[in-house]
Amino acid sequence: MKKTELKICLGSACHTKGSSEFVEIIQDWLKKNDLEDRIRFTGTLCLGKCREGINVLVDEQIYSSLNNKNIYRFLTELLQKGE
Repeated sequence: MKKTELKICLGSACHTKGSSEFVEIIQDWLKKNDLEDRIRFTGTLCLGKCREGINVLVDEQIYSSLNNKNIYRFLTELLQKGE
């Protein structure tokens, strides 16, 4: 089974917007939902959409504008997509 690649931007613009705080949120969510074997989570540098950050890359698709209000909805949709 191919793992889904989930990468969060840790470049300066996304970092300023709080992406480093999301690292722990995402790690905890993956562990809580027993997805660590299905989703490979790492950090990455700039994804080129700095004005739209916080950005994540899922496989080859960039998702932008993550924030405290939509992070869990995003993760839940990612889970549903992977099933």
